[in-house]
Amino acid sequence: MYTPTPADVRLLSEYRTTPSRSYSLDLQRLLTRLRTEETSGKLCILVLVPGREWAIGQLGVRRGDPVLFHDDRRFHRLADAQWALLRLRWEKHSGLPWPTELDA
Repeated sequence: MYTPTPADVRLLSEYRTTPSRSYSLDLQRLLTRLRTEETSGKLCILVLVPGREWAIGQLGVRRGDPVLFHDDRRFHRLADAQWALLRLRWEKHSGLPWPTELDA
């Protein structure tokens, strides 16, 4: 399976600045890798107030288990929740630290 590399950092900024229907093939490959994992314990976005508030959650071990909050943060823009989730998945699957210049 594809493993993200330090060269893929350039793709992270593309994610933030490009509409989803225009992603490059390299970014699509990276996102597919970051999103592909076992369902058990997978991180996801929770809708708290439709169209207004989101959080990061973690699926349970078995089907039907409750979804737990990953942390106490709340997001008032879906794009911010997606960015936070990308950061968590990047660190988990790449084994590389999140590039701090991307949060500036």
